[in-house]
Amino acid sequence: MKSICQVIEHTWLAGNESAVRAVAVIACAMFLAGSVQAQPQPNWNFNSTSNVVSTSSAVGIGTTSPGQKFEVSQGGANGGMILRSGGVSNYTFFAIGRTTADPYGYVAMAGGPGNFAPGAAAGDMVIRTDGTNLLFTTDYGSTPQMYMKSGGGIGIGTITPGQCGTATQPCLLTVNGAIGAGEIVVINGMSADYVFDPNYRLAPLQEVAAYIQEHHHLPEIPSAAEVKENGVSLGDMQAKLLAKIEELTLHLIQADERSNRLEGQNRELRERVNRLEVSGVRHDAQ
Repeated sequence: MKSICQVIEHTWLAGNESAVRAVAVIACAMFLAGSVQAQPQPNWNFNSTSNVVSTSSAVGIGTTSPGQKFEVSQGGANGGMILRSGGVSNYTFFAIGRTTADPYGYVAMAGGPGNFAPGAAAGDMVIRTDGTNLLFTTDYGSTPQMYMKSGGGIGIGTITPGQCGTATQPCLLTVNGAIGAGEIVVINGMSADYVFDPNYRLAPLQEVAAYIQEHHHLPEIPSAAEVKENGVSLGDMQAKLLAKIEELTLHLIQADERSNRLEGQNRELRERVNRLEVSGVRHDAQ
């Protein structure tokens, strides 16, 4: 009795089209996958016309010496692999795993809302692991350049994302190194307009000077030791610095008001002195 592969070879592979022969070979291999161990099949090789070769342990397309279980090589020409679903509403995916008990990794194109990821929409590309981390590295054996933690959080230059220094506040993005940006917008920073409230107590400069003398930093501003220990919130620090600028502005306004009052008083004193001097001259002349 002819095997399914023989039927495919005699009926479908009458031509020499390499693409058709390749598809037929892969279909044959998938059909026989469950019975290869029970009934060993002789190696098949269509390399001369189809560029498909099979050894006892590997399948190659475009190569006569596959180095892995399945290898596709296009040589010096452009080429690759395409996975398509049966329709626009279906999804296409490629899964990698060790055993059936292990979590799988997926590279998939969602066919509709929520496919492979809660926020996915139709046509979105999704890279997903089932309960494990996702690592990106460009140097074999080195620390991953980017690390996506399974529970949330992205680390760049670190494998412990989620830690803002030694602070207890969780961070969704942890970068071990400098960040270059054209602009950074903080949307949750506190405002410092409360300084201009009529009921706000503006500490006298003598009080501020005494605080600096004792603590060696401005009031409400963290010390160098606190910044080193806990880091600093960009939005919170921006608001604190703005508050100090507004307090300084109020002190300058008060100083300007005092200066204007003193100038007015000096002007009045000079005018009185001038009147007294004129009156004295007249008295002496009489």
